[in-house]
Amino acid sequence: MDAMNISSYEKNNIQEITQMFIITFSDSKGAKEGNNIGELVLDLLSNTNESDFYCFIATENKKIIGSIICSRLSFETLENVFMLATVAVDTAFQRKGIGQKLIHF
Repeated sequence: MDAMNISSYEKNNIQEITQMFIITFSDSKGAKEGNNIGELVLDLLSNTNESDFYCFIATENKKIIGSIICSRLSFETLENVFMLATVAVDTAFQRKGIGQKLIHF
């Protein structure tokens, strides 16, 4: 078994990341919320300038098991600030510290 790895996402990961968010949030908050979060993630990763967000993924055995997205906030003071937009960990991998490792990364 491969160890968990955390890395930056790649554009070819967008559909897998989106599906992981949909499934994870549907499991905990219901299908409507899962689909809403999935649409948000897909839009953010597909339509936002890459300099305005960071997306990292946790993988195990080449499968995405978690993801974190931080998006840029804009202020008149021109401070460079990013906000945690959303984080999800595959239900089968929760309670193993993966979310915390993504946040610390």
